[in-house]
Amino acid sequence: MTQTASDTIITDLERAKLLLDEWKFRQKHCWSLLPRYGLAAVIASIIPYVKIELFKQYNISMLIFPCVGWLLALAATWLFFAEQFRCYSVLAEYRKLIGKEKIHKTEGPFSRMLDRIKIRWVTPVFFFATFTALSVINWLILKRLT
Repeated sequence: MTQTASDTIITDLERAKLLLDEWKFRQKHCWSLLPRYGLAAVIASIIPYVKIELFKQYNISMLIFPCVGWLLALAATWLFFAEQFRCYSVLAEYRKLIGKEKIHKTEGPFSRMLDRIKIRWVTPVFFFATFTALSVINWLILKRLT
């Protein structure tokens, strides 16, 4: 049994629905990365505060834990950016399909600045910068305790 070209043709409406569903899935996945990895990074960073005597008994350096937490935050940021690129390529294809390639521009005195600043770029940068600062502070505190 052979398929003809008319059997495999997808209408624009069906294609738009598939692209929108793909975009929704990627958005949900993307925005769940920072909290999940952030929690793992925080847990890894606070392990030495749970029982400090354990590290002194086995001569394990407590200073490695803030570094592990920082590396997890770095991984979360990198994965977030990678997912954003995937997500917005799907969105661009969707917009092209429905004929709305241009997005609504904001009006007002700060319109240029607001058009350039995207929450999808500011959020992971802020996450990583904040976690870097907290990791340094954590490392300094643990350095004093050892």
